[in-house]
Amino acid sequence: SPVAIRTIKPLIQGARERAPNTWLPEERERFVDLFDAQDTREGVNAFLEKRDPKWRNC
Repeated sequence: SPVAIRTIKPLIQGARERAPNTWLPEERERFVDLFDAQDTREGVNAFLEKRDPKWRNC
């Protein structure tokens, strides 16, 4: 989803500049936040139903 991309992009860019022990905890927090998002459920359901997702950016 667009929200997932916006969330993870800074983490990926920052990983090049920081040691893993500094960015892994933050990555875990963001993963947990995204895992419970409505867009995550929509993405999984769309995949299982073989249709395009309808992102709500929630």
